[in-house]
Amino acid sequence: MYSEGTSLSCLEAMACGNAVIATNIGGLVNLVIDGYNGILINPSEDELKLALNNLLSNAELRKTLSTNAIKVAQTFDKSIWQQKWNKIFANYNTRE
Repeated sequence: MYSEGTSLSCLEAMACGNAVIATNIGGLVNLVIDGYNGILINPSEDELKLALNNLLSNAELRKTLSTNAIKVAQTFDKSIWQQKWNKIFANYNTRE
């Protein structure tokens, strides 16, 4: 199995209010909190089918995951990322 770091496509999906199903591989586990802002599954066809059926048959779950996904995605906003890096650079420059 392959993995990646923070998935921008996952963040984009969450920012758009989509109910996300992700595998528990790589950086996805740092973005998706199972049952809060998405569903984490093992990478298998059977688990994907179960997760899809669960979302399709449960409107309240879709709404909850969607609402929370938007909130989580906002914490990864580019401006927040830039502020954190600027703080690191500022701290580094004051050491010299």
